Amino acid sequence: MLSCAVALLVVAYVASTSDAQTLPTQPTAQDLQIVESGKKFSQNTAITDWLGPLTPIALSPFFGLACLSGLATFGPEWLQKQSSMFGGSSMLNNPLLFWTMIILTVVTSLPRLSKVSKPIALASEKLETYSVIIIVIAMRVFSSSGMLGTESVALNGEPLLSAGIATMPIDMLIAIASAINILVINGVKLFFEFIVWLTPIPAIDALVEVLNKSLCVALVGLYAWSPFLATALNLLILAACGCIFLWTQRRLAYYVDLIMCPILSNVLGGLVSWRFTKNADGELAFLAIRWKGLPPYTRLRLKGSASEGWTVTRHTWWSRLEYAILPSPIQSTPGLFTSTVEVGDGLHILMIGNLKHPKVTESLADLTF
Repeated sequence: MLSCAVALLVVAYVASTSDAQTLPTQPTAQDLQIVESGKKFSQNTAITDWLGPLTPIALSPFFGLACLSGLATFGPEWLQKQSSMFGGSSMLNNPLLFWTMIILTVVTSLPRLSKVSKPIALASEKLETYSVIIIVIAMRVFSSSGMLGTESVALNGEPLLSAGIATMPIDMLIAIASAINILVINGVKLFFEFIVWLTPIPAIDALVEVLNKSLCVALVGLYAWSPFLATALNLLILAACGCIFLWTQRRLAYYVDLIMCPILSNVLGGLVSWRFTKNADGELAFLAIRWKGLPPYTRLRLKGSASEGWTVTRHTWWSRLEYAILPSPIQSTPGLFTSTVEVGDGLHILMIGNLKHPKVTESLADLTF
């Protein structure tokens, strides 16, 4: 969390010290024609300039920004013609930003090299991703206002809409698209990182981290060579990740809530507790098979008893759904890490358990997990 706060403070400082190029208050007709043509060119090239480097940023947020800032700050002059991200007025062209991202990269990458410390890095991945999303959006807003200006202009005594305000809709669309792009790719990557952490091979975590950084460098190099090709590849990766995004996020939530948290609770004793999984809506559970149109590994809440019936609650970002099940006893079938609990009405849920034999009971409290 401290590293994310440092990154945001540095970007705010860089933005406050960057020189904004504003339009003259009384431009000539020729000036307005130049501004209009420049605005059209900016809108046409903004997509490749801003969507091209999103894949390396999603794969390794701080390291991706460090590579881009390094090219903008210390790279050759011909790079400035390739993309506005490498221009002399770009926020990335700043040594302070570059060295800050390098330091944060080292701090956040070292825990990923060991299975003992990797859970810390995985837990902070979301904070790192969100901070970089804010940085990218801030870069888009400040660079747009700096390049196109925010002062209103007039021609023949009639006021014209300022370029900064006129481009606000497209800036917002690019910012939203950038955030979604980073979240989707980073979410899928986080799932596979978690699977790698569960793999009982000691050196595989360090190897995967080296491969991830190498791929990030290669993608930044592709972007520096051709922003158009980098954007095309980014869209292909985004489409592939989008197809499996929900599938991976359901399983990632299952592994974290029902496997990682109990393991940490047993290893660390009373320092970490996973009993927070129970609230007013009941015990935390995940679907074992498809039920009422809901896919497997959907997170649910279950409460009730065999005599009073069962209530299944599902929370989404925008709604809260409840399903009622008629009174019926529950039957638990033990598995390797979890137990499959059959509640009734075709509902099969997964709960963490160490039962040695199948068990039929009247209440969830009767199950010894």
